[in-house]
Amino acid sequence: PDSYVRHSVHGVLSRNTVAEMAGQVKGDVPNPVRAVQSAQKRLGQSILSMYNVIQFLLWSKAAYALLSTAYLASQQPGSFAQKFQYLTDNVYYTTGHSVILVQEVSCFEIAFVLAGILKTPLFSVVMQLLARNTVILLIIQFVQSPIVHKSPAILICFIAWILADLPRFAWLIVKSWTSSGALLSALTSIRYSSFIILYPLGGIGEFWSMYNAIGLEAHIITERVLHVDYTFDAGTFVKFVYMPLFIPGFLFLYTN
Repeated sequence: PDSYVRHSVHGVLSRNTVAEMAGQVKGDVPNPVRAVQSAQKRLGQSILSMYNVIQFLLWSKAAYALLSTAYLASQQPGSFAQKFQYLTDNVYYTTGHSVILVQEVSCFEIAFVLAGILKTPLFSVVMQLLARNTVILLIIQFVQSPIVHKSPAILICFIAWILADLPRFAWLIVKSWTSSGALLSALTSIRYSSFIILYPLGGIGEFWSMYNAIGLEAHIITERVLHVDYTFDAGTFVKFVYMPLFIPGFLFLYTN
C-alpha cells in the first residue's frame, strides 16, 4: 500500500509538473493574432498622439497670429471703432492661412475612423468636418472678396474655433499622459462646458460668412495635387444647399 501511494502521488506530481511546464511554454509563445492586434493598437495610439500634437501646434500658431493682429490693432491711432475695423480688415490675411491649413489636416480624421484608429462614429466626424470646412475651405478660401474677408464674421469664426479646438487638443494630449490631475480636470471642465457658448458663437460667424458670399463667385485654383481652375456660383450653393441644412446640422452637432 505504501508503495502504491508513493507511485500514485509521484504520478500526480509528475502530471502536474508536466502541465505547469506546458503552460509556461505555451505562455512564452505569444499568440500571433494577439501580438499583431497589440502592435496595431500601439501604432494607432502613436498616430493619434502625433496628430493631436500637430493640431495643437497649428491651432497655437493660429492663436498667436490672431493675438498679434489684435495687438497691432490696439496700437493703431484713432477710436475703438477704428481699431476694431483694422482688426477685422486684416485678421483673415494674417490668420486665415493657419486656419485653412489646420482644417485641411483635420480631414485625416475620416481616414482614422475608417482605419479603426479613431472610435468616433463616422457620421459624427463627417458632419463636424463638413460644418466648418464647407465654410472655410470651400467658400471663404475661394471667394476673393473683401465683403467676405473683411467682415467681422471672420473674426467671430476664428475666435470660436481657436477657443474650441486649442483646449480640446490640449485635453487629448494631457489625457494620453495621465488619467488624473488638476490640469486634466481643468481642461475637462473647459472642453465639456465651453461648447455651450462657443458652438452658437461659431454658428453665428459661419452663417454670417456664408450669407456674405451670396451674389459672389468662388474661383477655385489649386495646383498642389491636381491642377484645378474652376468657378462656381457661391451664392446659389449657399442659398439652396447650405442654408436649408444649417439649422438641422447645427442642432445635431450641438446635441451630440
